[in-house]
Amino acid sequence: MKTTNAMKDIDSNRDRGIVLISFGPIGFGVRSLHAYLKAKGIRASIIFLSPSGRQRLTKKEEAHFCGLLKELDVGLAGISVVAPLSQWAVYLTGIIRERTGAPVIWGGAYPTLCPEECLKSADIVCLGEGEEALTELAASLRRSEDFTSISNLWVRSGGRISKNPQRPLLRDVDSLPFNDLGDEDKYILFNNKLIQGDPARKSRMYVARAARGCAFSCGYCSNQALRDASPDRKGFFRRRSPGNIIQELKMAVGCIGGLKMVKIDEVFPFAGRDPWLEEFARRYKKEIGLPMETEWRPASSAFDFDVASMLVRAGLKRLVIGIESGSEAIRSGIFMQGGTNSQLLEVTRYFKAQGVQLRYNFLMDNPFEDDDNRKETFDLIMILPRPKILNLYNLKFYPKTRVTDIAIERGLISVDDVDGKGRNHRFIWKSAINNLRFDRDGYYACLIFFASKNYMPRAFLKIFCRMRFFRKNLAPLIWGAIGLAPLKRLKSCVKSASFGFKSRF
Repeated sequence: MKTTNAMKDIDSNRDRGIVLISFGPIGFGVRSLHAYLKAKGIRASIIFLSPSGRQRLTKKEEAHFCGLLKELDVGLAGISVVAPLSQWAVYLTGIIRERTGAPVIWGGAYPTLCPEECLKSADIVCLGEGEEALTELAASLRRSEDFTSISNLWVRSGGRISKNPQRPLLRDVDSLPFNDLGDEDKYILFNNKLIQGDPARKSRMYVARAARGCAFSCGYCSNQALRDASPDRKGFFRRRSPGNIIQELKMAVGCIGGLKMVKIDEVFPFAGRDPWLEEFARRYKKEIGLPMETEWRPASSAFDFDVASMLVRAGLKRLVIGIESGSEAIRSGIFMQGGTNSQLLEVTRYFKAQGVQLRYNFLMDNPFEDDDNRKETFDLIMILPRPKILNLYNLKFYPKTRVTDIAIERGLISVDDVDGKGRNHRFIWKSAINNLRFDRDGYYACLIFFASKNYMPRAFLKIFCRMRFFRKNLAPLIWGAIGLAPLKRLKSCVKSASFGFKSRF
């Protein structure tokens, strides 16, 4: 890819706008940067994209994108990048550079963990938090000053890379401005259409983040690696005050007509008395009163049903439970999550009795599992209370996570399978019949897809599980599991199952 000198022609960036690109409508990091820049009087816009597996825009979308870059008079572009979307970022960087000549900065988890890899394409990468660094960068561009020594930034300039240390983490997260929900500087590029407006205003659920960092250390997640790369490992997790969150939610209720639910993007521990949680629950019920969604992950500590009851009284109506695997050994030994299946069942039955809708996350395409582990997952799903909704995701191998390191060490994957690093990494998060490797886990994957249907009789599934015929003849199972999918997709899936996929593992 053609690259530029980040310091070249910086005078041409004077008073030009900043555009931030978010993959998806939520974009916590991009929204925070945008609100911070606006509070500092810096002109900034957001473009929300909906990435697809083809990893590039259609011709019509690309024309819209290029026209918008010209209209916004872009002097600096920022892209929030996670490893599976790195090829998307490379593609967009090339367009931006060709059309505007503006420097491109990447930020997010992937640039923080793999800055040198990202600088093969980006002009600048931001490690860690970006509010202050991006504000200083914008000011330097406006004044045509050197910006190669700004903390948190690595800058490629003049054939060398300036590697600056990270500044201390922001301690007072309440000091950050709330998300800006105005339509005037937001753009949605989706399905060959360019629409001006904020996607949050078109949603019936508002998503608020209760903290920065994460209190947990799940083996498959980048948060542990980000904590290790942070200048303050012990202070990595920082909660906002309950009052600050309530004020943001009041703002959102006032801005978004027809709001029906609030999602608190936080994994609540449900593990003993927590004054923070008590204040939040009390104020949420009194001052917001909308149905609430949040998350829980199984843990080795005891589940506190008094805490659960308090949140139910506050308005908890939907709970997403990160089970990930029905095998206790996989959960504890690989994913670094505790809890037993009997505890899970006790918790799920309690919430069902309270009228809380339950959704369960499971990770498919998992090379650590054998057929015994997969059967444990199937058996657990069979006894989870109905109605149930399963969120089935592919296990992703993010750079520098515990799961990735163990998988490479055991020879289950190669470096080429790591997201963002090699040629074999896959864009797809959501698990579907047509993106599984049938030679390894297709049989139980099909059974799990069947089990995710609440109308499917359990007795019917038990018969399927005992029939050895389907272990060697997956096509009938796939036809059933995929349901009413388009015929073209069905043919592709059956062909893959009939002739077998070569496993990368």
